[in-house]
Amino acid sequence: MEKLNSRLANAALFGICLLLFGYLALIGKALLLPVIFAILFAFLLFPACAKVERWGLPRALAILTVMLGAAILIGLLFWLITTQFISLSQDFADFKDKIFMLFYQTMEALNSVDWIKENFESIVKEGGTKALSSAQQLITSTLSSGTLFLGYAGMMIVYLFLFLLYRSSFKHFIVERFEADKQAQILKTLKGFQKVTQSYFGGLLLSILIIGSINSIGLLIIGLDHAFFFGFFAAFLTIIPYVGTTIGGTLPFLYALLNYDDYWHAIAVLIMYQVVQLLEGNVITPKVVGSQVSINPLIAIFVLLFGAFFWGIPGMILAIPLTAILKVALESSKETEAYGHLLSNNFYAPESKVNWKFWKKRP
Repeated sequence: MEKLNSRLANAALFGICLLLFGYLALIGKALLLPVIFAILFAFLLFPACAKVERWGLPRALAILTVMLGAAILIGLLFWLITTQFISLSQDFADFKDKIFMLFYQTMEALNSVDWIKENFESIVKEGGTKALSSAQQLITSTLSSGTLFLGYAGMMIVYLFLFLLYRSSFKHFIVERFEADKQAQILKTLKGFQKVTQSYFGGLLLSILIIGSINSIGLLIIGLDHAFFFGFFAAFLTIIPYVGTTIGGTLPFLYALLNYDDYWHAIAVLIMYQVVQLLEGNVITPKVVGSQVSINPLIAIFVLLFGAFFWGIPGMILAIPLTAILKVALESSKETEAYGHLLSNNFYAPESKVNWKFWKKRP
C-alpha cells in the first residue's frame, strides 16, 4: 500500500510540475527563450572551450575565442546565402517584363467576367487599399520581429558567455544540493545533458543534408536552375519543423513560374516540395533527429506540436532537445525511470518472442 501511495505521489508531483512549467512557459517567454538557447549552446560549445583552455588561455579569453570562431562560421554561412540571393535578385530583375505581362493578362481575364467588369473600378480600389494595408502591417510586423530577434540574440550571447564562464560554480552548486552517495550520479546526468545536446545537433545536421540532397535531386530532375542552392536553402529552414520546407519552397516556385514559358515546372516544384514536406515532418525529422537522441517518433511529433503552441517557431526548434534532456533526467532516477522509458525509442520492444514458423509440424 505504501509503495502504491508513493507511486501515486510521484505521478501527482510529475503532473503538477508539468502544469507549472506550462504556465511559466506561457507567461515567461521573453525571459526563458534566451536562457534556454544559451544553456543548449553552452553544452554544445563546452568541449571546444575546455580544449582551448588546455592550451593555456584564461577561461574568459578562451570563451571569447570559441564564440568568435562560431560567429565567423555563422557569418560565412550568411555571406554565402546573401551572395546567392543577390545573384537571384538580378535574375528576378530580368523577369520584370514577364511580371507585368502576367499582371496584364490576369487583369484582362478578370475584366472579361461580366460581374467583375461592372464593378472593376471599385474592386481595384478596394484591392489596392487592402494590399497597401497588408503591406504596412507586414513591414511593421517584420520590423517588430527583427527588433525582438536582435534583443533575444543579444541577451542569449550575454547569457552564453556567463554560463560558460561560471560553469564550475553552477556545477558545484547543483552537485552539492544532493547527498554524497548521489553526487556521482548527478555528474553523470549532467554529462548526459551535454552528450544528448551534441547528438541532437548532429542529427539535425544529418537531417539537413538528407533533405537538401532530396530537394536538389528533385529540382535537377525538374530542370530548375540553381537547384543546389534552392534545395539546401529549403533544407536549412527545416530547423523550423513542418513548415520550414514549405517556406523554403516558395522561392523556387516563384523562380520556376517566371523563368519558364510553361506552368508545369512551377507545378512540379510545388508538388515536389509538398511531398518532401510530408516526409520531413512525419518521417525524416522525427526518425533521424529523434533517433540521435533516442526519442520515439510519436513523442517527437507531440512535443513539436506542444512547442509550437507555447512558443511558436522557437518552441518547435527547442522541443526535441528539451525532451531529450528531460528523458536523461528522468532515467537518472529509479522513481522516474519509467517515464524516461516512455519517451525512449526502444519502448516498443516485444515482451516475448513469437514463433512465426507455425506451418512446420512438430516432430
